[in-house]
Amino acid sequence: MTIWVSSMKFFTRELFNAQQGNPDLPEVIAAGKEWDTAREGYHKHLDSILPRLPSSMRDFCDTTLHDGVVRAVERNGDSFRIEIDACGCWGASGPVELVFRGVVSAAGIEEAIGDYWLYEEVHLSDNAGFEYHVLLEDTEMLIVASEIEFREKLHGP
Repeated sequence: MTIWVSSMKFFTRELFNAQQGNPDLPEVIAAGKEWDTAREGYHKHLDSILPRLPSSMRDFCDTTLHDGVVRAVERNGDSFRIEIDACGCWGASGPVELVFRGVVSAAGIEEAIGDYWLYEEVHLSDNAGFEYHVLLEDTEMLIVASEIEFREKLHGP
């Protein structure tokens, strides 16, 4: 089993878990307010780093794959391709692929297969174009890369 230290700065597992449950309970209401504050903080953070992100991430960073399921991961040199079933997503619809190029480090990728995508964060990296952090239902993943390509795959007639 991989020991994972969370890399999420805004959408943490602890905060996500705290807001689950009966929405009438005071602690769940408080966690929901804290989540809203975290979301506002993240959007301010993203706005502040947007000009310094690679153009591919600037174009992609507002896309969410929330409720998608990671189906497959393939590594080819310094690239990763991640297939996601986005049929139930808030953002994209149907099967999609994320292709990360110039990957200098990655964690939690294989463990993400079969897991549900929840929230993502983008941060600047000292040794690549960006850090892409993903909170999944049971795991987390982190990819530090130079470029990202988002592909919506065609499915059935």
